[in-house]
Amino acid sequence: MNPRATPTIVFIDDHIDESRVLIIELSIKYGSENIKTFEKASAGFEYIRSHLDRKMIVLLDLMFHGVPEGLNAFDKIVKETSLICVILRSGQIESIDKSQLIKLINNHAWHLIKTDASIEETLSVVENANQQLSMRVDGAIEEWIMRHSPEEREALFEN
Repeated sequence: MNPRATPTIVFIDDHIDESRVLIIELSIKYGSENIKTFEKASAGFEYIRSHLDRKMIVLLDLMFHGVPEGLNAFDKIVKETSLICVILRSGQIESIDKSQLIKLINNHAWHLIKTDASIEETLSVVENANQQLSMRVDGAIEEWIMRHSPEEREALFEN
């Protein structure tokens, strides 16, 4: 099976237990094997960096125990790739610093939703991200490249 056909949903939040129902719903829709959960932003980022060959949607909490680890993880993610959708979650959107908000917008955060958004709303945002990933030209090119071995990719540029 093509690893890019169904997205991997990476859920990074220090309060995973509070989102169990959402995670179950995502598992039903996308398959439990495609849902990866991390309570530490650094572990989630390492997973993302190690699996850049997959179609990926990230649900990322902005604050971890009052520290903006999610913002730091977002910065690291967009430095690695712009080909995944990062959906940011926050319990207090109105308290996000304006300069941070500008940075998120300029670095192409896909969506910003409240942590307590309904499951239906969150699933809709994830599905929209999935559709956009499927339609993006850069994503299609990346998928084509990833279907070829490193040797085949190098051969394309030898002539």
